[in-house]
Amino acid sequence: MGGAKFLRCGELKERRLSRAAVLAAFFATLFLAGPGSAQQQTVGLATDLSGLVTGDLRTLVVGDDVFFNETVRTDELSRVRLQFLDETQLYIAQLLEVVLDRFVYDPNQSAGDVTMSLVRGTFRFVTGLQDSSSYRVNTPVATIGVRGTIWHALLAQDFLRLALEEGIIFAELLNGDIVELDEPGWCLEIHVDSTIIGPVPCDGFLDDPFGIGWNEFNPVGAPGDFGRPFNPAGPSNTGDAVPCLVLSCN
Repeated sequence: MGGAKFLRCGELKERRLSRAAVLAAFFATLFLAGPGSAQQQTVGLATDLSGLVTGDLRTLVVGDDVFFNETVRTDELSRVRLQFLDETQLYIAQLLEVVLDRFVYDPNQSAGDVTMSLVRGTFRFVTGLQDSSSYRVNTPVATIGVRGTIWHALLAQDFLRLALEEGIIFAELLNGDIVELDEPGWCLEIHVDSTIIGPVPCDGFLDDPFGIGWNEFNPVGAPGDFGRPFNPAGPSNTGDAVPCLVLSCN
């Protein structure tokens, strides 16, 4: 059944304990590093740039390094691809703002820590060489984790739209619930009050579910607008209802 997967409470608790361990390690390494040691830590570079793209107090051009804790912004009709040291690829559309919060990568270790905060906009995220548990994206609506994944996010003022191209993504909502999307080509919308619309099959191409085009620059759409009637019970052309993906152990 497309897009849906139920987890038992035991599995969910185990995952939450694993996340707690990862976060504990993250804060430990952050404090050990000290405030000055990572000021100019290079985490990647800007490639395939078009239009106006800025970092902290500078305009980026192709080949420029991007740094730990830097904020990258795109203007109207602008785009950029960021390639990180672990070969993670972040494709950024217009009017996006993202903060590169944390980057720990050791080629001799399978797992590190790549954390960024999406403030607004649309991107395509392709995980790199590290273990998939190393990657995390914070948003005002939910925190996203991945498992071997290519995925898309569209963040507007009060909702987050997710689409899966490959692998699995899961999101921890503001109310503590966790949702998981495990079917490529399916979309899910999460609102700030932790209500969920979907999952439903995405319109458009698998690698461009929101119609961005990566060669064309379209504004963010309205909530629930996937270019066709948005049916939370599932796709209108099948008789199968898609189960809710909220996972809770209350």
